[in-house]
Amino acid sequence: MNSRLQWIDYIKAFCMIGVYLYHSRIYFSMEIPDYNLWLSPFYVNAFFFVSGYLFFRKQYSNKSWNNNIITNFKDQSSSFLNILFRVVIPTILFSIILYFPKILFHSNQFNFKDFTIETFGGISFWFTSAFAVAQIFLLLLICFGINNLKKMLLSSFMLFIVGLYLNSLNETPITAATYFPWYYKTGLVYTFLMTLGGLYWRFEKNIDSLMKWGWIPLVIIYFTILAYIWDGKPIATMGLGGKCSALGFIELIIGILLIIKACKYIKHAKLLEFIGQNSIIFYFFSGFLPAVFSVIAHKASFPITYISSLLIALISISFGILITFIINQYLSFLIDFRQLSKPA
Repeated sequence: MNSRLQWIDYIKAFCMIGVYLYHSRIYFSMEIPDYNLWLSPFYVNAFFFVSGYLFFRKQYSNKSWNNNIITNFKDQSSSFLNILFRVVIPTILFSIILYFPKILFHSNQFNFKDFTIETFGGISFWFTSAFAVAQIFLLLLICFGINNLKKMLLSSFMLFIVGLYLNSLNETPITAATYFPWYYKTGLVYTFLMTLGGLYWRFEKNIDSLMKWGWIPLVIIYFTILAYIWDGKPIATMGLGGKCSALGFIELIIGILLIIKACKYIKHAKLLEFIGQNSIIFYFFSGFLPAVFSVIAHKASFPITYISSLLIALISISFGILITFIINQYLSFLIDFRQLSKPA
């Protein structure tokens, strides 16, 4: 079950492209409604969903669970180590690398407490931090005997409710400490979406059959909701803050199903495969690059238009691809320290 699924790589690629588009708009100071409106319900959420698909595909294809908690922890040790070496450590490392350019960009002074919270506290990169937390909680559920999909759905839904409640208690103004440590409250929320990804894996053929023509009414519903919120009626669709409204949940699920439908039609898109297969590296530079090129665009007196914002995103994505290629070729240990112990 180690074969890659191209459509999942494509979805991850589109999610990362969506992040670059979003950050380009933010750093370029475009406050008017724009293309991010129809991307925001699903562009990050789809990543968690398909990651849940892969998580449960792996876990349920290699069942070795029993009622012995210690044995379960031993069986899952490699999964815990993968999260540590492929998500947690790279998140800390790239947080440290980019921390100093970030404080220069914001004209801030170095503060050791802030540095510690943002790097070792997992606050610099909410996406990978919440992703690590969500995976850890799902593995813990398995280790403690929640070993079938029905139980997992119920348990992760309870974690989802707890996460929503805890995030609803966040006081304003929002600071880094609000989400310390490691966006654990947002991670709790995303356990349920990842489990729904597992549910999709379990009933993939049935759902895809329904989507053969079912995508048409879903498109209508999706854009009807967008039209509803266009006039300033906000809906919460999870993301960094880990908040979700009923309408927002419907919108994000529809968006995920539609992007899955679209990506299953794509054949042999090498660039999308590359971005999807290296999505974590790509993500680490998704704030830095749009910020740099937005500053350059402002100094060059670019007009604040959609075209300028899209151009900044395109340039940022291009440099993200270049940086990712260099890291893969010469600095691959940065994304998994275990590679240092492998023979050259």
